[in-house]
Amino acid sequence: MKQNAPSNHGPAPTPQPTTTDVSEITVHWMKAQPMVEAFVYSAIRDFQAAEDVVQQVAVASVENFEKWNGSASFSTWAVGIAKNKVRMYLRKKSNDRHVFNDQTLSNLAEAYESLEPSVDPMKEALQLCIKQLHGRSRQMIEMRYLSGLTPASIAEEIGLSRNNVFVVLHRVRIALGKCIKSRIGQEEHR
Repeated sequence: MKQNAPSNHGPAPTPQPTTTDVSEITVHWMKAQPMVEAFVYSAIRDFQAAEDVVQQVAVASVENFEKWNGSASFSTWAVGIAKNKVRMYLRKKSNDRHVFNDQTLSNLAEAYESLEPSVDPMKEALQLCIKQLHGRSRQMIEMRYLSGLTPASIAEEIGLSRNNVFVVLHRVRIALGKCIKSRIGQEEHR
């Protein structure tokens, strides 16, 4: 029997997710993303830095998806990843007096994790609202949140400046927020 010799060519390549995995990951991420974003934005004041941290959480969620055992909800698991990413970001910014300490960050994460049951109607509304997007708005949202592209990559691919991409994504998120509130309000009156 032949044994493989250890390779000195760096770390082993990360296995690529299958189409089924990508579909499952995408569904879970779309449901968890609003809670993760809310948590990250509440802990990091710099919008661009918060966007970058959310992107890091999305990447880490995909890369570590096989480690999620399903005993906790995916959203709770993703907020745990977000807590670690925020903590790493804040440590880098430790000379800023406006950052949270570890206990405050843990309390904040627990608060968002406890909100999950009330987020389900928002998730459903979000999915319906995204389906209503058309053209460049939908393209950019999909590029950012489904494909995981950075605003700079989106700008390069569609021929806009990075700032324009941030503005469009911000406006689309505001529109999605209004759509979600409207849909939830309709559901409550039924």
